[in-house]
Amino acid sequence: MRYMSIFFAVIVFAAGCLLQSPVFAADEGTSAFGNQMEDQLQKTVHYYDSESMTIKDYITVKGHVVKVIKADDPDTEANEETIEEYDSNLAIAYVEYQQVRDSLFYFTKTELLFYDIDKDEFLTSGNVLTNKEIKVFFDKYVMEMGKHMNRSSEILIIVLLALAFLIPFLIMLVKSGPRTLQNRLQGVHQHTDSKTKHT
Repeated sequence: MRYMSIFFAVIVFAAGCLLQSPVFAADEGTSAFGNQMEDQLQKTVHYYDSESMTIKDYITVKGHVVKVIKADDPDTEANEETIEEYDSNLAIAYVEYQQVRDSLFYFTKTELLFYDIDKDEFLTSGNVLTNKEIKVFFDKYVMEMGKHMNRSSEILIIVLLALAFLIPFLIMLVKSGPRTLQNRLQGVHQHTDSKTKHT
């Protein structure tokens, strides 16, 4: 049993080392909107790892905002769509952050956030993509956005799968004792030798 305790202690230590994930912080130059983006992620992203956001790149522009306040009702002949348009100071950021499931499995996600600095509210890409500078920034990162499992979590899954196979073997080893296991292995070897001689 002493060997089992040592084995599990090593596994727990290794898993703990693997799960150490870096903590990211927003760049100092983004203080005007970094805190708001952190709050937005905490409110809207499931399994968000608090304060894990880093702003990888950003632009601030004086841009034009287009909002659909009321959508048109297709069942009526009249055009009931109401649109609001205005100019405002905007911040568009390419951010990276962590999501964590069950305190074990970490994922890294990247996306674009669109923030209206003057009105202190978040927008969608459709509200601002009429601005050429924002469209260029969007096209630069749109193909890089996504989500993937961190390497430490991938290794942890491999370790857990290995344990699922190893633990029954170790239990059998402890119960039967090394001498019994050795006798069984010798019996298999002798049986193989006898078959070889007969052939």
